Amino acid sequence: ILLGEKHGFRHIVILAKVPKVTFHGHVVPGDTIRYDATLVDDRPEGGSVEVTAKVGDNLVAEAEIMFAHIDQSDPQFGKIDQKNFVFNSGLMGVFEVGKA
Repeated sequence: ILLGEKHGFRHIVILAKVPKVTFHGHVVPGDTIRYDATLVDDRPEGGSVEVTAKVGDNLVAEAEIMFAHIDQSDPQFGKIDQKNFVFNSGLMGVFEVGKA
């Protein structure tokens, strides 16, 4: 979402790869997981984020995640399986669920 928001959701953003992930602990049903993400690289072709996951003060995971921008005007666009899209601006609506 950070990468899409930075560009006003002008691009479709897909997950490109997860080059690094480290698990430091376990989570169990009922745990509240807090994710913190920082946009560390932003380029015309995509970008990357660093993410941590914590339960309370305990770090349980950290990762580097890379994303790519997809050009909707590319003739190959129609051949891409849309279920692999990470998000577009429509995803922002899921954050409205818990609002009063």
